[in-house]
Formats: sequence, C-alpha cells, structure tokens
Amino acid sequence: MRRGIAATTLVAALGVTLAACGGSDSGSNGGSKSSGELSGTVTWWDTSTVGSEDKVFKKVAEEFTKLHPKVTVKYVNVPFGEAQNKFKNAAQSGSGAPDVIRSEVAWTPDFASLGYLAPLDGTPRSRTPTTS
Repeated sequence: MRRGIAATTLVAALGVTLAACGGSDSGSNGGSKSSGELSGTVTWWDTSTVGSEDKVFKKVAEEFTKLHPKVTVKYVNVPFGEAQNKFKNAAQSGSGAPDVIRSEVAWTPDFASLGYLAPLDGTPRSRTPTTS
C-alpha cells in the first residue's frame, strides 16, 4: 500500500511538472505542448535505497514515458543523506537542480522558505496512470 501511494505521488508530480513546463508552446526545459501532447525532459532525483524502492520508482518513470513517449525522464538516484544539501547547493547556484525530487516531507518548509519550490497553483492536472 505504501509503495502504491508513493508511486502514485511520483506520477502525479511528474505529470504536474510536465504540465507546468509544457503549458505553452515551449517550456523551460525545451518541452512543448502543442496539440496537447507533452514533450521535453524532466530530471528526477530519487532518494530511495538502491536495490529496494528504486526499482519501483524506475518502473513508474518508464511507465510514465510509455504514456508520454515524447518525454524523457532523467532518473538520478541521490543518496538520502546527501540529497538535502545537494539540492540546496544546486538550487542556490541556479544550476543542476532537478525538476522533481523525492524528498523528506520535513524538508519542504525549508525549501519553500528559501524560494526553491515552484508554486503549482493553477497548474492543469495531467492524466496519470494508477499504480497498485
């Protein structure tokens, strides 16, 4: 059950990110949404332990790409213990931060207060697959 919730959350996050990037004819990552089709590249940092949940999340990314074949999901496994500082450094420098990060929920207020999170208000919902 927990794995299904996490996978569904990831798919939703990818969909929202792509919708936000592809909302006009061209997005910040070179994506476009002309004719309603998503395209572009999304970099996603996963903080799962290698050899366990990462397999599930890699599969979710692959399934998302099957639904949206013009989308490339760049999956990067970042060790949990390094992810918070690595994300902060990348976001602060303006280079190398992912579009999506699987993070500890406790990091969210800190990232938000520093201005490192994009608001999703008014972002169109994307059709996402359901995972059990």
